[in-house]
Amino acid sequence: MSKYQAYPEYKDSGVEWLRSIPSHWEAKPLKFICTYNDEVIADSTRQDVELEYVDIGSVSVLSGISHVETIIFGEAPSRARRIVRDGDVIVSTVRTYLDDQLQETIYQFEHKDGVVVRINHKEGNGSKSEKLAAALKTSQPIIIVTIQTFPFVIKAIENSTSLKERRYAVIADEAHSSQTGTTAGKLKEVLMKEEAGEIEPSSEDTINAMVAARSGSSNLSYYAFTATPKPKTIELFGRLPNPDLPASKQNKPEAYHIYSMRQAIEEGFILDVLKNYTNYKCSGQEL
Repeated sequence: MSKYQAYPEYKDSGVEWLRSIPSHWEAKPLKFICTYNDEVIADSTRQDVELEYVDIGSVSVLSGISHVETIIFGEAPSRARRIVRDGDVIVSTVRTYLDDQLQETIYQFEHKDGVVVRINHKEGNGSKSEKLAAALKTSQPIIIVTIQTFPFVIKAIENSTSLKERRYAVIADEAHSSQTGTTAGKLKEVLMKEEAGEIEPSSEDTINAMVAARSGSSNLSYYAFTATPKPKTIELFGRLPNPDLPASKQNKPEAYHIYSMRQAIEEGFILDVLKNYTNYKCSGQEL
């Protein structure tokens, strides 16, 4: 346990709607992110944030931050307000089963029609791409998609004058590696063909998709959550300790916020699997 670094705690026990997850670590970092986002909006050269969280429930984290962004940005007396009042919160996950869980969890936060839109094959008519285009054009506050559908967001924004005038906060699930990964180009191919079986992209595919999105859309801000950040992820979405100096060995990009495994264990969110670790011997007989 001595290898874990100590990180500051942010507490806010007054957020009642986070009953199912520990509000003392969940709520305050989200507000902190919102504050930072107001700063990055003022600085058009900085729009991406990488957060390193121990893998203890990305459904709760992602659904919580999407709801907090909608509420706080909607009330903020600053330029951050424009993200929701003149834009959308788009939640993207690389795994289909998490997409279903996120849809259900986020949908529980707000039952009013037109607040949360779930882009899937089960609801509504037409392809997922068509549903996503309709959700963007009707200014739905929270849109939930898989990474396979996400590239269409960029295409839709680039091809629409009205969408170009809006701002978008994209919350990305962690980039897990997969044996069934494909390239970012293949993601678009899968999207356009609307194949029934969704392929889980690898971590590099997810990053490449994000980079492609950044290059052509200055009105997109990203929040990348991961428990296992790779150097490329930190490079793309991290922040420099000294922003006035270029990146170097002494000034390496780092995650914007870290919720460590030690802190999660101390706060009772996950169990310490080594606490009751026991050695034992076993014997067997070949049959």
